[in-house]
Amino acid sequence: MKIGLFTYVHLDENELLDFNLLNHYINHYIKLGILPKNITIIPYGYVNFEKNYIKFKDICALYNLPMYQLENFPYDFVTAYNKFLEWQKTDGIKFDWLIKTDIDEFILYGYYTLHEYIHFLIKNEFDCGGGWFVDCIDKEHKLKSVDGDINIFDQFPKRCRITKNIIKACDYKIVIFKSSQIVSLGNHSCITENSKIHTSYSNKVYHFKWIDNIKHRIKINKTRKIFDGFVWAPHEISNTYSMVHADKLIL
Repeated sequence: MKIGLFTYVHLDENELLDFNLLNHYINHYIKLGILPKNITIIPYGYVNFEKNYIKFKDICALYNLPMYQLENFPYDFVTAYNKFLEWQKTDGIKFDWLIKTDIDEFILYGYYTLHEYIHFLIKNEFDCGGGWFVDCIDKEHKLKSVDGDINIFDQFPKRCRITKNIIKACDYKIVIFKSSQIVSLGNHSCITENSKIHTSYSNKVYHFKWIDNIKHRIKINKTRKIFDGFVWAPHEISNTYSMVHADKLIL
């Protein structure tokens, strides 16, 4: 049984990428049982990305991850989604099961290990598993940088439902799926006809979005397309800005 992990990394200087977060992300999924050779991280860049690309390649070499060429164009949600679909039809099809996330999303499967959960899905003839976001923040609500040497779950120990209750965004996610299945933009549903989805509140997507670069990231997202002719949901941006004050979240 082969499990593949797919994500993107944006290497432009104006993205303010946190490489400590990337290191924690890779470690998390290796500990979950995904082989380094089966972790796909596609780097994007367009402006002033060269130094970050060197750092990125060093991290891939450290963990023995496959090295991918930089996709040289400005990032937007639709382009990234279409790139994943292209990858899924070529490289992705060699896997039995896929996990697709952002680098601030760390999935756990309740009392199951990843492999135990997949065996449960197979036994019960499910095509996908679904779960929910859990937003992880500093105990004092500070927007701080990620420390590379401290367990990230310990750095951001407070669990909240910010995405659902304050941002008013969809917090349901497909947390694993057969490589033959198609997930929607944002991984909020499986759109393959007649898919059988197992949904469990034990499946958690721990969300480490709430760090020191959040205001900058939201400002960048404000300019991005999500669908042709539409930008990122304005209410999500304004709801996020409303709770960010200096270097703290006001909840």
